[in-house]
Amino acid sequence: MKAVRLSMSNRDVYRATVMRMVTEGRHTLGEAAGKIGLSYRQAKRIYRRYREEGDGAVIHRSVGKPSHRRISEEIRQNAVEHYLRAVR
Repeated sequence: MKAVRLSMSNRDVYRATVMRMVTEGRHTLGEAAGKIGLSYRQAKRIYRRYREEGDGAVIHRSVGKPSHRRISEEIRQNAVEHYLRAVR
């Protein structure tokens, strides 16, 4: 298995820790849902992914991807040029 470096927020680290406790039998899934502030159903979905993928499963799927609402580079560059002309 190839090692992958994960960039996790504090929230993600906490979620992974709580899911690990569920796996070890130290918490029920209902208790874990309360600890991480999710409904039982959502916690169940995260736990299923956690068992399949490990710690990386708690990271949001859109992390590291560009926004679909981003401004195109051409429009951004044009705006910067207009601004610089106006400031001079």
